[in-house]
Formats: sequence, C-alpha cells, structure tokens
Amino acid sequence: MSGPLANAPAVRSSGYGYQAEEAAGAAPSSTPPEPIPVQPARAARGEQFDIEAKVQIEVLDIDAARGQLMKLTEAFDGQVMNEALEDGTHRRGAALSLRIPSAGVRRFVARLPEVGKVRSSSIEANEVSRALSDAAVVQSNLEHAIARYEELLAKAANVTEATQLEAELTRVRTDLARVRSDLEWSRDRVARSTVYVTLTPTPAANSAALDPVARFYPGVRAVLLIDVPPRSFSDSATSYAGGGLSFQWGRVFDIDLDFLHDLSSAPSKAIDFYALTVGTAFYSDYFGGGQRRTLNPYIGFRTGYAHAPGQSLFPLGGTVGVDLYKSERVLLGVEARAYALIGREHGPDFALEPALGLNFAY
Repeated sequence: MSGPLANAPAVRSSGYGYQAEEAAGAAPSSTPPEPIPVQPARAARGEQFDIEAKVQIEVLDIDAARGQLMKLTEAFDGQVMNEALEDGTHRRGAALSLRIPSAGVRRFVARLPEVGKVRSSSIEANEVSRALSDAAVVQSNLEHAIARYEELLAKAANVTEATQLEAELTRVRTDLARVRSDLEWSRDRVARSTVYVTLTPTPAANSAALDPVARFYPGVRAVLLIDVPPRSFSDSATSYAGGGLSFQWGRVFDIDLDFLHDLSSAPSKAIDFYALTVGTAFYSDYFGGGQRRTLNPYIGFRTGYAHAPGQSLFPLGGTVGVDLYKSERVLLGVEARAYALIGREHGPDFALEPALGLNFAY
C-alpha cells in the first residue's frame, strides 16, 4: 500500500466494531486510561427534631411524687419551667412543664413509672431541619444586605439618600434580629425537649385525703324561758325550764325545738310549753368574723310557732350570743333570745330566753 495510509495500522472487523491490529513485533501498551474525576460526596444533613411529650401519672401521695419527679429531672440535667399545684376540697393534683436534653428525653419518659402509675403517655417529634436551614439562609442574606447598605451609606451623596439608606438599614436590622431570635428559640427546642407531666391522686388516695366537710351541726340545748305579760294584765311572770334539740347550718340558718316545764306547776306534768323556731345569725368582721376559737359574738333574728297551755303563740324577736368554743367539729355557745309572743288574748307577752347549746359536726 502506498500513499498517506501506508504507515497506518491495519484494522479488523470485530463483533462490536473495528479495532487496530498490533504492528508486527510491537509490544502492547500497558498504561491505563486516566480516571474520570468525581466530586466528593457530601455528608447527609442530620435530621433535627422538636420533641414534646405528655404524660399523666396516678400517684398515692402528690407531694412525695413531686419530690421524686424533681430528683429524676435533675438526674437528667433537666429544668422545671412551670408548675401548678391544686390542693382543694374536691380537686387535688399537680402539673409540671419540664425541659429535658433531647438526647435523653426518651430514657427520661421510660423512667417515669418510677414516680407512679402512668395512665397515658405520648411523644410527638416534629422534623425542623428544613425550617432551620431556610432560616439560616435568610439570616445570611440579611447580614449581606446590612453590609451592602452600610457600604452605600458611607458613600451617600446627600442627606436624602443617607436618610433613605438608614431607614432601609433599620428595617433590615429589625428583620435580622427577629430571625436570629427565632433561630435561637428553634435551636433550643431541638436541644431540649418539653415534657408535660400531670400528677393525679388515685381514687383511694383522693377520697382519703379530702377534708371532711360538716353538712350541719345537730345538738342539744338547755333552756330557761321567762314569760312576762303586760302590766295591765298581770304583774307576775311565768318561768319555764327544759331542753331541746338544735339543728344548725353554721350560724347562717338553724332550727330549734324546745320542750319546757312550768317551774311553778306540779313536777309530774312534763311539758307545759314547747316552741319550734327558725332563725339566722351573723358574725361581725370587727370582732373576728367568727374565725376565732373562742368568744365569737353574733346577733340574729328568729320567728316560729309556740304552744302554751290552751293557746297557740307566734314568737318574733332576735338573738344575741357568743361562741364559747368553736372548732370544725364542736360548737359550744351561750345566747339570749328576746321575743314578742303574739297571740295572747290580752296582747303580746314579752319573753326572755337564755340558753346554752352544744352542737357537733355531722
């Protein structure tokens, strides 16, 4: 072969195309081709979570369980953010808001059965990586904008231009401060999880811990009644003595049933005079408001029905008394009642009724 292709290597057909045949006596090439450069792989962005847990625990003793929960929180380097306690007559319990490092929050929740019986538990994790990344981009852009505005402000040609640039600079700085605050808050939410714990007493503990409340105060009375008729009818007074039953709802309302014997009549006759009266009384705030253990004065009003030999009467009057001793279970008092006994044929009688009463909580 002659011409330009005289020195070219021969080619032969193959199953996949054409390739050059090695020249006779030439050694094959052993140098491999250069590798294609590949960009190094980037590490995947770590996921970040805002975690909240809500746990309701039933306990026998609220105070003891609260102390144990505090110790457990300290063991996990946590912090009590908010706390509410309720120790009323009908409702008792505690609610706490805790901040626990996120790395150990699930272990913390797993140990809460040490405090009491877990009635309900839930953990919610919200992925916030994208939101944090976007906020970081916004922060970077705002920082570059501030730098650019500061450069322009340094080169301002007149006062008007400088004023406009300062206004824009103030706006961007405000936006940057808000973004930084949101970022700091979000990063703290990622670093520390929020755990809401509610402590409630068991039904048995709750019923045992409730303070007993007196529904009313039944009791007994020792009574002396002096019936004084008008002078135009008689100069003599009739004295009665006896006892009775008393039902009090504090001093707000009470019902008394008294059975009396005429001291001047034959002792064989048991009851000569009986009265059923209702009334109310009030303490004075200037004299302790009825809160003292002893010597609480009070005044009140009364009315009702009475029956004397052969005659029905309607007492109407008032009360002046003092608590000799007052507690949650016992009420001991002495009082004097003054009545107009309406219904006598000769006109109303005046009645004075001193009494000593002893009542017990029911």
